[in-house]
Amino acid sequence: MEQNPLLSLLLNGQAAEAWKQYISLPEPTPEEDRWAGLALRHLGQGTAAKNMLLRAIARGCVHANIELGGFYLAMNDCDLAEKALSALTHLSLNPFDSALYHYMQALLKDRNGSLQDAISSAEQGWAAAFGLTGPTEKVRSSIAGLLAELYVRMGMDLVAREYYDACLDLAPESRKAEILSSRALSYAYLGRHQDAMQDHQQGQQWQSGVSQAVQQNIHYQSGLMFRCLGHLPEAIKALAATDVQHKENQDYNIHFYAQVYLSALHLELGQESVARSHLARVRPLAKSKLARMTFFFREGALMSRSNPGIGLKLLQEAAVGLHELQAYRQLLWCLLHQSETFLRLGQSSEALEALSQVTDLRHQLGNPHLALVELRALPLTRELLKTLPEDHYVSILNQDCLQAEAPRVTVKTVHIVSLGRGRVQLDEGQARFTLGRAIEVLCYLVLNPNSTLEDILLDLFPDQDPKLAKNYFHQARYDIERATHDISVPYDKTLRTYGVKLQEVQLEWDLLQLQQSIQDHNPERFFEVLSRAQGEFLLDLDSEWIEAMRLEWQDSILTFGLQTVQAWWQEGQLDRCLQGLAVLLKLDPLNEELHQLCLRCTLQQQGQQGLKSCWRQVVAAYSREGLDPPLPLQRWVQQQLVQSS
Repeated sequence: MEQNPLLSLLLNGQAAEAWKQYISLPEPTPEEDRWAGLALRHLGQGTAAKNMLLRAIARGCVHANIELGGFYLAMNDCDLAEKALSALTHLSLNPFDSALYHYMQALLKDRNGSLQDAISSAEQGWAAAFGLTGPTEKVRSSIAGLLAELYVRMGMDLVAREYYDACLDLAPESRKAEILSSRALSYAYLGRHQDAMQDHQQGQQWQSGVSQAVQQNIHYQSGLMFRCLGHLPEAIKALAATDVQHKENQDYNIHFYAQVYLSALHLELGQESVARSHLARVRPLAKSKLARMTFFFREGALMSRSNPGIGLKLLQEAAVGLHELQAYRQLLWCLLHQSETFLRLGQSSEALEALSQVTDLRHQLGNPHLALVELRALPLTRELLKTLPEDHYVSILNQDCLQAEAPRVTVKTVHIVSLGRGRVQLDEGQARFTLGRAIEVLCYLVLNPNSTLEDILLDLFPDQDPKLAKNYFHQARYDIERATHDISVPYDKTLRTYGVKLQEVQLEWDLLQLQQSIQDHNPERFFEVLSRAQGEFLLDLDSEWIEAMRLEWQDSILTFGLQTVQAWWQEGQLDRCLQGLAVLLKLDPLNEELHQLCLRCTLQQQGQQGLKSCWRQVVAAYSREGLDPPLPLQRWVQQQLVQSS
């Protein structure tokens, strides 16, 4: 597909330069009108952008309906957006326009209250974008960002992380701040506050020169992040900043949700009149089903303070709608407010039923941190939770609160077992990976911290297609985090490298323990660790890197082990020598030097009968591999038996 120069500039985040070039054109084409309209929208000139897109369509560029649909969505007018996009329904689209079309359809379906359909459309756009090369490939960044946000909304934060990283990899510098602020919010929902603040601070470094539209979204997401972290003044300040930008950028969707969350924040602070004023400002904007249910939820929470009966009806209606929309995070919060309202009405049994549903969602989403955001402002519910016995189904919510409030102490241990079949052992049981090579990726990054993506792909996937290898690596990163919860593989933007990050756990690895025991010249610890080995390094996997590791470590282990048992033999410590040899022979059962020493030691300790028994074991070891023992061993044993006869 031939690249339009204006589109190339837009894909690189240079909207101002694209507009400058457009106005210098003597006779712009309809397609150039299309990209000029998009440039104007990025520059915050909404009405001018709409008119330019309508001009492009009138002159025959029907594909400009994609961007026109996006404009109407920003204006919160789903009907006009659907009408614009419907003009493309029966057209054959190139991969780039197909990706954009499905992206806009995903936005539209999300606004109309079908989260799962929105994800389906976004995934279709993601698939279409894989056929793109060159600058147009960057559209994948926008689609990945949307998929991440949709999965976050569904409560699937770990799935969202994969798309956030894909988004960052492909995005121009002008979008990195927005992506990092979105990922910071996802971290906050997961309770990973330090990571959230790190992304927030990194994002600030990329904010120079971003458009008003991007700045509005950054402030919005930062406000929600600060709210999750309990920093209410900072949250109010960030969300209030979106109001100023709304007047310039005219994105009514962000404006609506920012005002709704400002209402929630002021309600938490006990400022009911201020909370009500924020809701009143945006009541006319609650047009889509999701917007209406969100509005009913927050209005119900507000009304329950003064009129619990009316508040409860609004909350119940919102809960039904949010469940239909699969907006599980908001549903969980809404049910918490139902509990508080039931308690205001003196209905503790109904409150417990609502909390049981909250607990169901808590387990379904696998996130113990979500309820904490709302529980801060629900004192009656908090008190009820404190009175429940530990074996009550709902009491886990109180345990989540206590754990969040308790001092953070490193008590958990993660054990990597790699000598034999690889596995990761957690305090609560074995980690269950879905990808066979996830443990190999983990071992590699522990041994090679701060590795570039190029090095990782070259070392672990040398013969695979680079795109497939890159995709597998990113899937493995999230498999590691999903399976362990306490280990992540973040990307360091400054160093442009990947490494392992531990979340308040200690890491123990049999291979590193062996290395340390060799460095410390500690034979007791060395044989203690080696005695637990069930075979060679990552026995059930096979790759060039694993094979190289096996050769390197087996040589190191055997060298130290053999030196140790030879020293014990010379010192006359025959029991220790034989015990050490038995461990080493499990690792290398056909090692002639080990067998020779074992036979000598056995003869000296147990005499001829012991030698015969030991020799039968040697013969059996070689027979299992279809071999005869080496001739030097055979001759030595025959010589010893003849001499003693």
